[in-house]
Amino acid sequence: TDLPFAATFPLARRAAIRPRAVATAGPVRGLVGPAIDPRSGAVVFQARGDLWERAPDGQLRQLTDDAAVEQDAAFSRDGRWLAFVSD
Repeated sequence: TDLPFAATFPLARRAAIRPRAVATAGPVRGLVGPAIDPRSGAVVFQARGDLWERAPDGQLRQLTDDAAVEQDAAFSRDGRWLAFVSD
């Protein structure tokens, strides 16, 4: 059964994303939240606030590169889509 519902509330948003405090030089000290592509076997993970993909042949590719921090990558069941959280 559908129940009618409505709510109004204020939402304060920043006009711009503040630069993140993520080290950009030196060795990577940790990989976070690996997700495996069900089609190719590639692994997507977060490092230094961005998403990266490591292909089965070892090639590394940066997927995101911006001021926001991306995390919690997840593939759709068929591997066609990659969802993630970004601030």
